[in-house]
Amino acid sequence: CVSAQLGQPLPDRVLVGYWHNWRSATTVNLQAVPPEYDVVNIAFATPTVPGGATMQFTPDAGIYATRQAFIADVRKLQAQGKKVLISIGGANDPVHVKSAADAASFASSMQQIITTHGFDGLDIDLEGASLSLDAGDIDFRSPRSPRIVHFIAAVKSLMASLPPGAILTAAPETAFVQGGYSAYAGIWGAYLPVLHALRYQLTYVHVQHYNTGSMFGLDGKIYVSSTPDFHVAMAEMLLHGFKVSGSNAIFPPLRPDQVALGLPASLSAAGSGYTPPGMVQQALDYLYLGKPFGGKYVLARAGGYPDFRGLMTWSINWDLVNRREFALNHAPYLRSVFLRADAATFSATTGGTVNFALRGGRGHAQRYHYLAAGLSGTTPGTSLP
Repeated sequence: CVSAQLGQPLPDRVLVGYWHNWRSATTVNLQAVPPEYDVVNIAFATPTVPGGATMQFTPDAGIYATRQAFIADVRKLQAQGKKVLISIGGANDPVHVKSAADAASFASSMQQIITTHGFDGLDIDLEGASLSLDAGDIDFRSPRSPRIVHFIAAVKSLMASLPPGAILTAAPETAFVQGGYSAYAGIWGAYLPVLHALRYQLTYVHVQHYNTGSMFGLDGKIYVSSTPDFHVAMAEMLLHGFKVSGSNAIFPPLRPDQVALGLPASLSAAGSGYTPPGMVQQALDYLYLGKPFGGKYVLARAGGYPDFRGLMTWSINWDLVNRREFALNHAPYLRSVFLRADAATFSATTGGTVNFALRGGRGHAQRYHYLAAGLSGTTPGTSLP
C-alpha cells in the first residue's frame, strides 16, 4: 500500500528526526514520536549481504510483533500529517551498487520495501565506503566511479517507479560534501556527483554537522563544529555553491528550500557536534533573516535565505532521552512568523518608505497578522493621520 499522504505538501520549514529500528536504552514504537516532528526517517533498510545492493527491511521483533502492526503505526503518523521515509545504510551497513545489475536489484528491492510499508519516500544515509571516488574521477558533473554512476542510476530508476510526490532526501557527512572544497578524491566530495545528478529530484539535503572535524568555509577560513559559525558556513556552501578542489568547476547552489541542518539531539547522540538550542537559533536567525550574531563567518548573501528548510536530528530516540530538548526548542522556532524590513531613513519633511516581508510558512496560512510600527527621533513626537 503506497501512502495516501503523498499529495500533501511538506511544511515550508521542517523538523526531521530518525527513529531507531532496534532495541536500545530507549526503545520506543512509532506512537511515541513527539508531535513536533514533521518527518520521521526510519533507520534503516540494509543490504541482504554485507556490501550488497539488494535491500531488506524488517521491523524489529522486540518493538513490533508483526509487520502489520508497524505498518498500522506508519499510517497513524501519516494521518497526523507527518511524512515517514525509509532511510538506507547508516554507519554500520555500507551499500555497494557496482553494476547495472546491482542498480536494478537496488531499485526493485527498495520499491518493494516502500510499497509494502507505505513509506512516503527515501532518505539516503550512505556512509563509510558506500560512495568513493576512484583514481582519475575528477569531475562531479561526469562521474566515472562505478559505485557512484550505478547508484545514481538506481535512485533515478526507483524514483521513476514511485508515485508523483514521493520524497527524496539525503544525509551525507561533511567530508563527502563540503570536503570537496579542499579535496576531491576518495570519500572527499564523493556525494557531490550524486547531489548534482539528483538535484531536480531532491526534496532537501541535511548534511550531518556532527562527528566531523573542522572544515573550510567559502571564505577560506577553518570553522570548528558545535558553533553557530560552523553551521552557517557549512550551510552556505550548498546555498551559495563553491569551487570544487582540483578543477575550475563550481558546484552550483541548491535552492534554499533544499537545504537543512543535521544536528545531534544531545551530547550522547554523537561523538561531536551537539550545539545548545540558543546557539543553533543564532545560526538560524542569520541564515533565515540575515541577522548577525557577532560571529566570524559573514554570509555571502547579506539578507539571508528566508526559504531555508529547517533542521534534522539524530535522533528522535536520543531526543526522548534528553527530555525532548530538540523538539520543544526548535519546533516553535520553525513554526514562528519571520518579519523582515528593508533599511529605511525617514524625514519629517520628505517622508519615506519601508518594505516589510512576512513569512509565516504553511503553518500560519490563512491567518490574520497584526503589524504595529513605531516612530522615534522627533520632538515632541510624530503625528499620524
